[in-house]
Amino acid sequence: MFDHKEIGKRFNVFAFNEAAPGLPFLLGNGVKIKNNLIDIWRKIHERNDYIEIESPMMLDLELWKKSGHFNLYHDLMYYFSSEHRDFAIKPMNCPGAILEFAREKRSFKHLPLRICELGRVHRKEHSGSLSGMLRLRSFIVDDAHIFLSENQIEDEVKSIVEMAMSLMYRCGFKKYSFELSVRGNDKKEKYLGDDQVWKQAESSIAKVLDELGLPYSVGVGEAKFYGPSLDLHIEDSKGKKWQCSSIQLDFNLAQRFNISYFDEDGSKRNPVIIHRCLYGAIERFIAILLESYGMRLPAELRPYHFSLIELPGVDSGAFQSGLRKLGYRYKLIKVKRVGEGIKKSHQLGIVDQIVFGDKELEKEAREILNDQLNLDNA
Repeated sequence: MFDHKEIGKRFNVFAFNEAAPGLPFLLGNGVKIKNNLIDIWRKIHERNDYIEIESPMMLDLELWKKSGHFNLYHDLMYYFSSEHRDFAIKPMNCPGAILEFAREKRSFKHLPLRICELGRVHRKEHSGSLSGMLRLRSFIVDDAHIFLSENQIEDEVKSIVEMAMSLMYRCGFKKYSFELSVRGNDKKEKYLGDDQVWKQAESSIAKVLDELGLPYSVGVGEAKFYGPSLDLHIEDSKGKKWQCSSIQLDFNLAQRFNISYFDEDGSKRNPVIIHRCLYGAIERFIAILLESYGMRLPAELRPYHFSLIELPGVDSGAFQSGLRKLGYRYKLIKVKRVGEGIKKSHQLGIVDQIVFGDKELEKEAREILNDQLNLDNA
C-alpha cells in the first residue's frame, strides 16, 4: 500500500503550507490528474443529458436556514457579514441547484432535469481530523441534483448506479459493494420529514438494487439528514475499501423551498430531488488513486503516458507531432545517456519511457506510430 502524502510530496502532486491549514496546493502533476478526472466526468455527463452549472461560493445565511443545513451543520460552516447582511460560504452545493430549478417555470416535460456541478465547498473541520488529502477544509465535489417525478425514481437511480460503476471501472476499480443508509432511532433530532416519506424513499432504493441483482448491506443510522442514501464502496488493488459514489433520495427540500412543476393535468407538484456524486471529493479521490496505484495510475489518468527520451544527434520533432495527433501526453527529456533519462523519468513519477536515438527502437516506434495514425485517419 502506498502513502499518498509521501507520493504527493515526492512527485509534485500536492503540497500543504502552514499559512493554509487543511487547504491543499495542487501542483503540476496534481492539476493534470484532476483535469483528466474532470475530462472523463464531463464526457459521461454530456452523454447522459446533464446541464453543468457553477453556483456562487457564498449565499445568504437565510437560505442555509431554510435548507436545514444551518441547524444541523452550523459548527462546520464559515460565515461573514457585508453591508449589514449575513452570508455563509457553502459547505454543500444543494441550494445553488435548487435556485437554478426555481429560476423559471418548469413542467413535467422538463423532467428529469439533471443539473451537475464541480462545486468547491468549505467546511470548518477540526485540525485533529485533517488527514492529508483524505480530509480537508476545502475541496471540489462532483455534485449533481436531479429533479424528477416519483414515477421516474427507479429508472433514474438505475442510470446513476450504472454511471457510477462505469466511471469507477475506467479509474481501475473493478470490485465494489453497496450500502443502503437508513435512519436510526434518533429520528426527530437528525432527520427532516415524516415517517411515511422516509419509508417510501428507503423502499424505492432497495427495490432498484433488488431488480439489478446487486447485493447490499444496510447501515442503520447512517442516512443523510434529508433522505436515505446508497453508497458505492470500491475495493482497490490492495483489498482496501473506500466509500466514493453516493446517491441520496430527497422528498423534503423541494417542500422547504416551495419549488414545483406543472403536472400533465396542470396541477402543481413538488419534484423529488436526487442528490448524487460519483467521485465524491475530487481531492480525496486523487488520494485514493495514489494510495492504490502510486504514480502507476490507469493510463487515462496519468499526468504523462510516458517520457520521450531524446539522445544526442536525433530530432524527434516529427515523432512528437504524431504523438500529439494521437492524444498522447508525454514529457520530452533530452539527455546524453539512456540511463540518465530513465532516472529523470522516475524522479518525475513517469513510469514508462520511449527512447529516441537507438536506431532499432526508433524504427520500431515509428512503425507503431504510423500504423496508429493510418488507423486513426481511415
